[in-house]
Amino acid sequence: MLDIVNSNALVMLMSILKDNDSIASSQLLVPAFLALIRLSKDPQIAQQLVKLNASAILASFFTQSDPKLHAAACLTLGNVALNPLAAEAVSSSDIVSAALNLLRSPYDAIKRVASTCVANIASSVQGRRQIIDLDGVILVGELLHDKYSDPLRSAAAFALGNIISGGEIDAQDLLRQSGALAALVLLLSPIYDEDVNSSAAWALHHGVHRNVASQSLVAEAGGLAMLVQHLATGASESLQANALLALESAVIMNDHNLDWCRINNAIEVLQRVQETDNDAMNAYAKQALISLLNHL
Repeated sequence: MLDIVNSNALVMLMSILKDNDSIASSQLLVPAFLALIRLSKDPQIAQQLVKLNASAILASFFTQSDPKLHAAACLTLGNVALNPLAAEAVSSSDIVSAALNLLRSPYDAIKRVASTCVANIASSVQGRRQIIDLDGVILVGELLHDKYSDPLRSAAAFALGNIISGGEIDAQDLLRQSGALAALVLLLSPIYDEDVNSSAAWALHHGVHRNVASQSLVAEAGGLAMLVQHLATGASESLQANALLALESAVIMNDHNLDWCRINNAIEVLQRVQETDNDAMNAYAKQALISLLNHL
């Protein structure tokens, strides 16, 4: 990849995107994007793309008529956004607003890649704040409704988790007041695929942390029971980890929810998880498990 960075290849690819009005360039757009989608996954390449003002150039394709270009630009920008050095470049109001606007696309697939792009922009503090300020919690939360496909709802739930991962109380309250928090609890149901459950648990983990009103809603809606059920039934590694994180966030500093766990023998489930799956868990899940056992 270093050879590509040191060559003129990226400059040439970006010039094709900038000159997309010409017939010659328009015929090269798709292959250029295919190359950029692949290359932008590399941190060095992503860093170089930031220097070439790729964020603004990519966002300009969000308003074009061809949905294939929307998807390609979204995928590339999402890859670039994961680079910490891109945080400022991808967090401008113009770029975030353009990405959020794609959530209104009539195409499910575009909504899905846009959700992932927004999730990646939210990996930085600046990105999260800009998304929240531009009503991103509301826009992404609307994609949790049952009229949308399960993969889209999963992508939206994951994006919400990233957006509110900074622990901003205003964003947590908005999640609850808009109805998105209740929708996330519903997505914990075992009738959905584990990917959907896992994304919902990820969002709940961040959406209720140290927020008593939100913790109470999760309990009242049956969320605690479903989280414990996932832990008791041998869930996938991802779902197990996110269920532990969500359960800890839902009960810590909430005596009522802690009492629910004690009454419903959640500690026995947690002890079994510790005995059987402890080695496979990531550090955050282990920390959540230890915290839960200590509090119960």
